[in-house]
Amino acid sequence: MHIHHTKMKMAAGMGCHLSISEGRFRIFCPERNITIFAHSANEALELMRLEKEKEERVKETTHDDNYIGGVHRNGGIAYREGAPAADCPFLEDSPEFDQWNDEWDEAADEAEAEEKPQKSGSVVTNRYRANYSESGHPTHCGDELAVLLNGICLNKAGINMELFEEICKYNGVDLSKYKRTGKGWQGRLRMTGRNLLASKVRDNKGTLMMPEGLGEDSYQLSQEWVEQAGVKYKPRAPQA
Repeated sequence: MHIHHTKMKMAAGMGCHLSISEGRFRIFCPERNITIFAHSANEALELMRLEKEKEERVKETTHDDNYIGGVHRNGGIAYREGAPAADCPFLEDSPEFDQWNDEWDEAADEAEAEEKPQKSGSVVTNRYRANYSESGHPTHCGDELAVLLNGICLNKAGINMELFEEICKYNGVDLSKYKRTGKGWQGRLRMTGRNLLASKVRDNKGTLMMPEGLGEDSYQLSQEWVEQAGVKYKPRAPQA
């Protein structure tokens, strides 16, 4: 495993440092104190670009009442702008939270139903983000929690959704209200569940509790993960 000099140059041009750490590609932005791990140099560069793009969108929409933390209040518009399902800007258990997710799901289903070649722009970016988020984590490939959950729930047939939901519920995340119809609902449910679960695990100082009969009583994530999760999964502010 090595990094081609052209990739190093591209990272430097972004104000970042690209390296290899524990068998993964690591890109670090000292200006924003952002670290992202990926399976390839290209993926690391693309994810950092998306993360910076997201930060810029937050800045641009700070004084726009239609946005909360850079995410549009309408879930359908948020989907088309590239926001993953787990970035819902409303508090869980609020009516706005449910409505936003319904709008996001409807827009995602419509995009799947079109089955037309896409040109370029936000739709391509959105598809990349959505596919990446469903396979692991919205912005951090190799996230400890995602890897741990895959190790527990993944089998030859795919993700054991029943087991995944049981683990989520045991840690205080109830996914029963989320949509289970339409194309791609499993991936969106995993993505949303993983991020809500990450918030609970962060609050529990990195401890993932396990239901009885699954061997281990709990798993402990690293302090580095807890610190990163403190930024990524900070609570949303209540809306007036």
